[in-house]
Amino acid sequence: MNDTTVFLAWEFSSPDTAFPLRQMNIKSMKINLDILENTRDWRGKKIQVVKMPIPVLFYKMSELDRGTYDYLRSEYPNLDIDLGQEIKIVACAGYLNYLISNEIIILPSYWTSNVPLIQKENDSIAKFLFQKYYPEREIIQINPLRLNYAGGGMHCTYYAVPQN
Repeated sequence: MNDTTVFLAWEFSSPDTAFPLRQMNIKSMKINLDILENTRDWRGKKIQVVKMPIPVLFYKMSELDRGTYDYLRSEYPNLDIDLGQEIKIVACAGYLNYLISNEIIILPSYWTSNVPLIQKENDSIAKFLFQKYYPEREIIQINPLRLNYAGGGMHCTYYAVPQN
């Protein structure tokens, strides 16, 4: 990878209309793309944008607990919610939350047999792009979905592992 290349998360498929947040993300991605395509670095060089697929939407149903309810009511007082109601918890999943070292890159991978097949393709594209832009590093893929449900990603694991 060079200093004028930027990975940008990108939605290549149509978003699920049941998730307005996904549609908002697409609008933000388009704004980010426009900014990056019209940006030059400090030397006047144009930024090269590489679109990185985003994983399918992962979510699970959960009962709205007291702490989350209190937080949401304080931040969004007009939100129509009830304590104990079923809500969708969306995983903070993506390929751009990765770990890089001198020799390897640990990259997310989300496909399992109970996930739509398009996810297997997304994982392959992400790995291909990382191999293309980091040819000197070995790409190792692991599934960080548990971390993503907690709002974190792979770079957050640094703090979860005891340091010597």
